[in-house]
Amino acid sequence: MPFTGPPLRLLPQDALSSGKVQEGFYTRIWTLTRPLMASDLVAVEKYAPLVRHLGAEEQGSLPPSTHTYRRDTVSPYAMSHLAECYPHPCLFPGIRRLDWRVVMRAFSPTGVVGQHSWEDMLVYVGPELRELCINDGAWTPPTDYTLAALAELLDTVGKQFIQELQLGLPDRWKPWARPVDGQPLLFSSLTTIEIAVASALSYISFARSVSLPQVKSATLCLTPYPSATQLDDLFSAIGQQFSPDRLVQLRITSLVPDPSVDVTLRPIVLSSHLRSLLPFRRMQQITIDADWECGYDDDDVLGEMAEAWPGLQRMLLVARGDLHARSYARSHSPSRATLRSLIPFATCCKDLKFLGIWLHADIRADHEAIEAAIAQASPNRPSPPLEILKVMDSTIEGPPERIAHFLSTLFPSLPIILANGADEHVERWREVEKLLPAARVRHR
Repeated sequence: MPFTGPPLRLLPQDALSSGKVQEGFYTRIWTLTRPLMASDLVAVEKYAPLVRHLGAEEQGSLPPSTHTYRRDTVSPYAMSHLAECYPHPCLFPGIRRLDWRVVMRAFSPTGVVGQHSWEDMLVYVGPELRELCINDGAWTPPTDYTLAALAELLDTVGKQFIQELQLGLPDRWKPWARPVDGQPLLFSSLTTIEIAVASALSYISFARSVSLPQVKSATLCLTPYPSATQLDDLFSAIGQQFSPDRLVQLRITSLVPDPSVDVTLRPIVLSSHLRSLLPFRRMQQITIDADWECGYDDDDVLGEMAEAWPGLQRMLLVARGDLHARSYARSHSPSRATLRSLIPFATCCKDLKFLGIWLHADIRADHEAIEAAIAQASPNRPSPPLEILKVMDSTIEGPPERIAHFLSTLFPSLPIILANGADEHVERWREVEKLLPAARVRHR
């Protein structure tokens, strides 16, 4: 049974009142008109145990530009009074998903969070809770009090059997006081986490304070851009927070491009940063889809990644947005990675379906390595079922038919090559894609 409104709506109507504020957001604040009695809680006790999902209800079919939600919120006094009167320790013992991003937080027209809103939230937490969503707007403004209360909340929730967490981190996030032994907070059951909005510094502090040893899937969305000097600590924090024996999916993105930052000054993900991820030997999907440069030094680091992650299914290293200035520059300045970097992915990653990297394809310069790879290829050799090779704004030189022959040797089932950047290179990659079927026929 889903439930998108506050529990006060289960109380007798004569005990309730609601007011509407901020018309554009369809917000209603529910409060009590009188003290509660035991008889007022009959419906709550009957239906609350059936609730499985508390969260936001989308308000109609509205265009994206006017996308709004119905916010049913509860005054701090009403929530605390209900908790005091309720005869059971848990209001929703069967709840499995709690979305605190929109509807359940205490609210006032000034935007200031009620003093006891985090304590109130604990009333909603039950032993069956598996998914929790909290965004950074839930503690606006981020005062020392609200951050400390959030830390206490996570401490409590961390002791539950929660499996999925979506969390936004405010810029002022900082480590909270830990026990004398100094051990980080442990989420021992969490398997999926999405850091929806975070600065690099707030995430680094979070990673140093919270251990996630069982997480298999992690998403990190950063805003604003991290500085170049923060990238070392950022990748170090990722390595510290997650277990190399458990993490199989990692996605790092930036929320929106920052036009105020010169493209030539944006951070560069270096080979050293990528190498810090090699201990995650069970990696199956990795995406670095941010408006950064991926400045790997040469083919070596890509080969090391292929060898370290034999179960890899999807890898994408891309400058998000492909801004015109960046794309133009990259299309006219070759990558240090070459066609040789593809060979380890063909020989080590037998489940690879999607590969996105920036390289320089020069069939003439790579002639000896390519010929050796073709000579070593056996017709009976198991090949990755690669479906898409995304080369972005990779430069390309030499006869397209020879590159198509090389690619079809490594990836016999490859049908699609995606390219962008300078028109001359895009056209050459399209020609290579058109030649793939004929190249496959010659291999048979």
